[in-house]
Amino acid sequence: MMTYKEFCLLAQELLEKKCKDGTRVHLSGQYKNNGGFQEALCVLEEGSNVSPVLYLRKYYEAFASGMSMDEAVEKLLAEYEKKREKLLDDLKALERELGKIVQLEEAGKEV
Repeated sequence: MMTYKEFCLLAQELLEKKCKDGTRVHLSGQYKNNGGFQEALCVLEEGSNVSPVLYLRKYYEAFASGMSMDEAVEKLLAEYEKKREKLLDDLKALERELGKIVQLEEAGKEV
């Protein structure tokens, strides 16, 4: 059976192969809000400033319960794409709001 660390390294390698050219995937440890620590993959496309974090524990547990490595990586890729789109949407909304604030300040109104 593959260890958790081996799974994390292989998931990193396989996910990077599935991503488009210029995309980097790196393994890092992340402290979560509850104080816990988990291994995660950070995915950064070339020219992008958005890097979704993909926690690996649930994928390893599914793998250990019989899910294939290919399926785990496909699910990671799907989660990445979903999180990336949400982050981009959130950034667009933030830019719109900041633009409104700048316009109000330029008009001399209280913000």
